[in-house]
Amino acid sequence: MARLSGQIVLSILMMRGFTPADTSLKDINGLNIRGVVGSSVKLPCLAVRRMLDDPTLIVWFQGNLTDPIYSLDRRGGGTGTHWSKAGGEKRMEFRLILAPERLGILTITQLRYRDQGVYRCRVDYQDTPSVHSSINLTVIVPPTEHLLLDKGGTVVNQTLLTNSLGDSISLQCTESGEIPRGKLEWTWNKRPLSELEDPRFTVVMKDVGNQSLSTIHIHNITRSDHESLISCGVRILDQLISSVQTTLSIILPPLGVKITKKPTDTIDSRTYLFECVSTGASPRSEYSWYLIDKSLDKRVRLQTGSSGMLNLTVERTFHGFTLVCGAFNPFLQDILLEDSLTLRVLYAPEVKLGYGAGIQASNIREGEDVYIECTETARPKSHTISFYKNGLEIEEDKTAGKIISSNILVIQAVTKEDAGQYQCYTENTVGRNFSNILWLTVKYVPVCAESVPDTIGLSIGDTKIISCPVISNPPNVTVHWFFNTSNEYKKYVNLPGMDNSGYQVKYTLRNKGDYGSLQCFGENSIGYQKSPCIFEIQPSGPPSVPENCSSLDPHPTQGEQISSLRIRKLTLSSLCTELGFKIKLMK
Repeated sequence: MARLSGQIVLSILMMRGFTPADTSLKDINGLNIRGVVGSSVKLPCLAVRRMLDDPTLIVWFQGNLTDPIYSLDRRGGGTGTHWSKAGGEKRMEFRLILAPERLGILTITQLRYRDQGVYRCRVDYQDTPSVHSSINLTVIVPPTEHLLLDKGGTVVNQTLLTNSLGDSISLQCTESGEIPRGKLEWTWNKRPLSELEDPRFTVVMKDVGNQSLSTIHIHNITRSDHESLISCGVRILDQLISSVQTTLSIILPPLGVKITKKPTDTIDSRTYLFECVSTGASPRSEYSWYLIDKSLDKRVRLQTGSSGMLNLTVERTFHGFTLVCGAFNPFLQDILLEDSLTLRVLYAPEVKLGYGAGIQASNIREGEDVYIECTETARPKSHTISFYKNGLEIEEDKTAGKIISSNILVIQAVTKEDAGQYQCYTENTVGRNFSNILWLTVKYVPVCAESVPDTIGLSIGDTKIISCPVISNPPNVTVHWFFNTSNEYKKYVNLPGMDNSGYQVKYTLRNKGDYGSLQCFGENSIGYQKSPCIFEIQPSGPPSVPENCSSLDPHPTQGEQISSLRIRKLTLSSLCTELGFKIKLMK
């Protein structure tokens, strides 16, 4: 009987469908080959060359039948003529391998159960005897039903969901209809249970009629068992024919949670993105965001859902609040993990200007010290504070009584010139702002206005209404008028005003004795005017009265000029005498 080399036998064993049972790998005669219904098998036939004698006819028979099922006729030369039995032409194909050694392969596709049996191959030569070989083909019929069931009898699909962390689960594997009868076997993550030697696994086998039933119990389910692959296979004649499997999905609480995206500082009225990430949960985590005011022990829920993103518009009142992200499995809501942060909210200054303690804004009097205080609410504290009066910045001047100490402006011995609109300005790293306008009103006794006419020209018989030019705060003033004659001695005459306030007086020049100083004094609720407003009543006429006059002796040569000068001198002299002035003509 011809023998195959080790190389050819190895090639045969590598072909699909070969499962040699013979212990002699060099002899294909009596080789056992197995195939599953619907698959393909390859049956070898030895066709070696003998003494330069090539095969001329190769014929295949099935069982004890004398009629061939397939043949290759090479007697006509060339590659030969292929023939197959009716019905086999589409499922059978023979291929002759010419090198390195002659070997024929019969491939049968769409394997059927009736294809099972002994296949005989006869190789005819022209000059030498024929060679016969036989192959045993076993056709395996897979189970008609092969299922995984949970302990309730429900068919398990690709994923087995359980929340039995720490408990046990049970699965049933059932099959029926296979030929020949198979054996059920379990694998865990593609490894047979026999290799694991894990006491957590228990398998119970049972046959019921033509049905096999295997139950696996897995005890003390742990987190590491999550997403493990459990499979149950049917093995027939040491060949795995069918397998069903499922992935163990355990409902797991999260192991950790962390707020990964968080700004260091926030600014009032701006929106920020916060992100929370959790790990370890199955099938998923959901998130709840809270704001906690610890001072009031108050917890406000902001958002709950599958997204760990939170867009939060912060308010300054949130400063110091705790922002909390809680992660939980929606199937295990009692287990909640949290991460938190404390909000720090910055904002631009809000400024208010007011008087210091003890200052009565409606009763500030000239000469008093005034304190103006700039108060702010800001975070962080302002690094710049300045004061303004009537829109102009106030520079500190201690000699002038203007002192700035931090957020306080001190005005020492306030005067009426200090009255006006005051503001303060502050600035921090977030922004800047001006305060409200603070009006400073100073009360003072009446004083003369700066632009006061001090000379009034009148002729005898003239009458003039004269107003006292005083200003004061409060403006309600009572005016007193006095007249001092032009005589060498002082004599003050109290003159009545035209109305109750006495602001105006009607003055009539009756004679030259009415020339002199007219004075008015104001009085209000603050006090009396310290210095009067003075009007000098003088004759109207020449711009000024001649002074330091003296007589001049005539010069003989001056003629009419002297006479003319004497006439002028007499005229001025007469005028001076009339007005009561002593005249000395200068030489």
